[in-house]
Amino acid sequence: MGLRVSGIALGPVFASRTHGYDTTDHFRIDPRLGDDIDFQVLLAATHDRDLRVLLDGVFNHVGREFPTFVAAEAGGPQAAWFRREQDGGWTRFDGHEMSVALNHDEPAVADHVRVSPKGVVTGLATMDLVQSARYHDRRDAHDR
Repeated sequence: MGLRVSGIALGPVFASRTHGYDTTDHFRIDPRLGDDIDFQVLLAATHDRDLRVLLDGVFNHVGREFPTFVAAEAGGPQAAWFRREQDGGWTRFDGHEMSVALNHDEPAVADHVRVSPKGVVTGLATMDLVQSARYHDRRDAHDR
């Protein structure tokens, strides 16, 4: 008798400094978890088993080492990417000092996250479309 599950839920997979919720790069798999190929292998293996994958996208905030935030702190125009408190300080997500809240009213943030040619969601969809061929190529090379 099988487990009778239809999917798996994963915590944050994007590159981060510590715990996964302090994203530093939405376009890179956290090296502690592997790399893009490892993630593609995982996706292919779940698809081969008719399982769906749910990712915790963490698009409400980023870590303080997120390059756009570093530029914003240095006084750059990227400051519009982030929410501010009334006192001018950066809005922390849920009170966590190392997590800075994104400003989803800023078009550049929306483009970064949503389905746009360079958006994170588009990147994940593209990765999903090409993962099967890469997975099988890697598996074949491993079996030799």
